[in-house]
Amino acid sequence: MPPLPTRSSAASPTPRQRPVRSRSASVAAAVLGMLLAMGGARAGSLDWRHADPQQLSDAGRGADAQRALDTLRSHLQALAACLPEDRRLEVELLDLDLAGRLEPGSQGEELRVLRGGADVPALVLRYALRDGGRTLAAGEERLVDLDYLNRVPRPPPGTPLAYETRLLDDWFARRFVAAGFARAPSSAACSAR
Repeated sequence: MPPLPTRSSAASPTPRQRPVRSRSASVAAAVLGMLLAMGGARAGSLDWRHADPQQLSDAGRGADAQRALDTLRSHLQALAACLPEDRRLEVELLDLDLAGRLEPGSQGEELRVLRGGADVPALVLRYALRDGGRTLAAGEERLVDLDYLNRVPRPPPGTPLAYETRLLDDWFARRFVAAGFARAPSSAACSAR
């Protein structure tokens, strides 16, 4: 009869007995390490308001208008995540004119048709960037892209409000990243949040 293993011999596992770390556990450990290396940095916040959808120039109709407003809010929240923790971006959407025009389709539905003429995307925003009690930047701006169909790279097909969110990206980069108030949305510290 073979001898029973003693406590000391069981304490050091053989190579076959060593626990195997899964790939997902390794990835999770790497992400956790990145977050700890960033010093536990947290994101800024967004206060979002908008005019009544029926008062906007062209936000779509019914549920489409609410989806458009939700998409813009969500996109601005992602941009606000690039702000330092104590900073708050307040944005009020005063007007919205989506790219393209609604035209009747062959089945009686409405289709948004993009022609690149007088159907440019436009947003009017009132904004303030606050750090505690201080206002770092504030203003009211009309964002328009007159050449929206010819800019490269083109957004992937099916991207919701691609031209309008690109306007917000350009505005955020120009107003807040260039002034040193925020990290670029493409930075690892910003996208890791």
